[in-house]
Amino acid sequence: MANDQPSRGVQLRKHPRLSVSFPLTFVVDGDSVTKDGGALDIGGGGMSFESADSLAARSLLILCFGLRPGLNLQVRGRTISCSSDAAKNVHRYRLVAYVNDSWRALLMSSI
Repeated sequence: MANDQPSRGVQLRKHPRLSVSFPLTFVVDGDSVTKDGGALDIGGGGMSFESADSLAARSLLILCFGLRPGLNLQVRGRTISCSSDAAKNVHRYRLVAYVNDSWRALLMSSI
């Protein structure tokens, strides 16, 4: 392998992301309608999810999901990219969201 080629499987993120599959709900900032989606990956600084709903670029969202029984998070974030699969009627979004910060706040509130 040449020195200028990245190793496969190596993540250069500050917070590595893990592949996941769980349902979530979200609300677009300024809207009152709760929409459904599904998480695809998650890390301390963000996540990706998919939904049948189309969102505007750089939308601010509040996502709600459970990581395990009794650990339900509410995370605020902004979409940073989107890809669509018209055949499956699904949109995939990458989101900057401070998951670790939300988790920490939840844990601190129970002390």
